Amino acid sequence: KTFTFSSDVLSVDTLGVYAIRVTSQDEQGNEDTMDFSLRVNQPPVISNTPSSVGKVGALYTFTIDATDSDENDNIDSYTIDNYPSGMTLSDNFLTWTPTEAGTYSDIKITVQDKYGGQSILLFTITVSLNIPPTITDVTDTIIQINQAMSSLVVTVQDSDDTNKIGRAHV
Repeated sequence: KTFTFSSDVLSVDTLGVYAIRVTSQDEQGNEDTMDFSLRVNQPPVISNTPSSVGKVGALYTFTIDATDSDENDNIDSYTIDNYPSGMTLSDNFLTWTPTEAGTYSDIKITVQDKYGGQSILLFTITVSLNIPPTITDVTDTIIQINQAMSSLVVTVQDSDDTNKIGRAHV
């Protein structure tokens, strides 16, 4: 005969390892005993989300912040599925330099603990073209030796990265 037992959904306060003993006895008094342990595992938790935008030719990075609250438990693996060409995941650090504009959907990161508990993060990245900055025409200027130079104004605009000009040299 087979016997089954079940319980309600276990809560965080039941985390841990439990020693279980099953004893079976027939009508003649013959007995068999089996001992085993039951581990109640809390899966890891991913506590941050990656950016949903990227630029062609610009480095995209994401550091996965994941924790596992079980005593003496730790993260066993980080894996990625359904990811665009060139994207890499090393431990908990994702890097990618997009080469084409587009929408990359259902990228899947799985964080797993050593007891098989998993947390899954699905996300989408929309990559746009990286439009170079433009410099407003500057007229030729004459400066006299031994005279103070008047101000020289150079205007640089970057339509897709407002207020993020990396360098403007005069």
